[in-house]
Parts: sequence; structure tokens; C-alpha cells
Amino acid sequence: MPSVGFACAFAPNYAVLLVLRLLYGIGMGGEWGLGAALAMEKIPAERRGFWSGLLQSGYSLGYLLAAVAFFVIEPAFGWRGLFAFSLVPALVALWVRTRVEESEVWEKSVAVNRTPAYQMFRNPAVFKRPTFVKKGLGLSPDAAIAIAVVYNVGAVIGGSLLGAFSDSLCCPRPSAG
Repeated sequence: MPSVGFACAFAPNYAVLLVLRLLYGIGMGGEWGLGAALAMEKIPAERRGFWSGLLQSGYSLGYLLAAVAFFVIEPAFGWRGLFAFSLVPALVALWVRTRVEESEVWEKSVAVNRTPAYQMFRNPAVFKRPTFVKKGLGLSPDAAIAIAVVYNVGAVIGGSLLGAFSDSLCCPRPSAG
């Protein structure tokens, strides 16, 4: 993933930049979910609320640092310099990742269950396990899938529409006349 962010600095056109940012976003989404799960498994249950809140505030801190980086890097190196600089925090994160051990929860589950992943996913019982939406709310599996589809479509549409709306707030287009 760090290389995809860095590659954005060398995008020859907007279409390539858009594809690279899409790939970066998909990779970042995977990293975020797995990293957050690992962090929460390592933190004592009685302190997870605080640390979860702090973890979520990392987005805002990152946004703040990106704004500062813009003011320092962009005047000297342009927008491409910002993407090139993105390699630095990515390498720091990679260094940290190499030093983080698996959580005790994971270690215990591996010790108990040595079933290969392909065998687990071939087992129909895996897909019938209860979830909060199905068991806690008493909804059918079809309803759970429908809810997941609706909220993800809503997130994509909402993000796109609000992103476009923000353009009109900060960057009004010149009139055609």
C-alpha cells in the first residue's frame, strides 16, 4: 500500500491518479480494520472505550498533519511532492508493524483450531453463524445482507455527493458568461 500512495506522485494524468487513489483507499480500508481489531485485542477490555476513541481521533490528527505538510511541502515541491512524502509515514507504519506481535486472542485461536482456511469456508455452518443483526435484532439473513448493501451504497453515494458539495463551498466555479 505505501508504494501505491507514492506512485500517485508519478501519475501521468487524472485518470491514473484516480485509479491509484481508489486502490490506495481499498488497501487503507483493509489496513484500518485489521489494525483496529489488533489494537482492541491487545488493550484490556476495561480501557477499550478510551483507546478506541483515541484511535478514532487519529483520523483527525492525520488530517491536521496533512494540512501542515501541505503548507510546508506543496510550495516547494507541488502536489506531487506531497504524494512522494507520503512514503515517510508509510515506512514508519511498516516499521511499527514489523514489531507488533500477534494478539493473545489470535495466538489462542490458532493453538485451538488448526483447520486450514479453505476448509473453514467450505463448511456451510460458517456462513450460518449468528451475528448481531441476525441474532440480536432477530432479522433474517436476507435482511442482514440488504442492510449491508443499503449502508454501503449510502456511504458511497453520501461520500461522493458531500465531496462534490464541499467543492461548491470552498471552490466556487466561475460563471459561464
